Amino acid sequence: MSTDVNPHVVCEATNAEKRQADSVRNHHTTASASEVSDETMETAEDARVVALAEALKKRMPVEDCGFINQKLWCAEKIEMYHQAEELRSTTFGLQLLHVISTSYYRSSELVYRFFPVLLDNLLTQGEREWQVWPCLHPKSWVNSIRSLIQDVRALEDKLGMVEDEDEKRALEEDIAGKILLACWRGVRSEIERILASVANHIATDATVGRVGRKQRSKLLREVGDVFKHATNDDHDIQV
Repeated sequence: MSTDVNPHVVCEATNAEKRQADSVRNHHTTASASEVSDETMETAEDARVVALAEALKKRMPVEDCGFINQKLWCAEKIEMYHQAEELRSTTFGLQLLHVISTSYYRSSELVYRFFPVLLDNLLTQGEREWQVWPCLHPKSWVNSIRSLIQDVRALEDKLGMVEDEDEKRALEEDIAGKILLACWRGVRSEIERILASVANHIATDATVGRVGRKQRSKLLREVGDVFKHATNDDHDIQV
């Protein structure tokens, strides 16, 4: 029996092993890149939340003992109000003001309802493990956006079969409206999620005492009131 090995078979087997190794390597590279991308996004989001929370805390004249310098706080609220007015004059500014004011207002309500529980969890679980404000209605927002996307696809399929120009125009308007609504709901969901994290960061700040954290949480509601007032036609802020 001949023991000669066909060189072509050996070459093909070697190439197959190389292709398999390259495939495994590419899979690991893709997975690693995806993990790095997710970590980078989380890090960027954490930095954004911390930066916004720190900026907001600097504007809250609350001492560790819980004393609020009302004179300084009134001045800060007036400045916030003028900034909110500027936002109101931009595209979708009024809608954004409503979302911001509602997010801060809800946050303050949750603080006063769960503040004792919050303090207990801070002692037993640590600051970063306790989240007072989860994302507001995350599943409902995701389902709503997904439903709109499905509607758009169905309308696009229908549009391809329609010949009447008036009906085409009506379908195109419906498609554009649903796309715009889906975009807005995505933006709103992101704003609510970020502001909920900001509120949580402020309420769980271990650098101040219990009373100071509670007073800051109280001022969150007043921040919401400032933004809410900016949505009204009456532009005279009451501080």
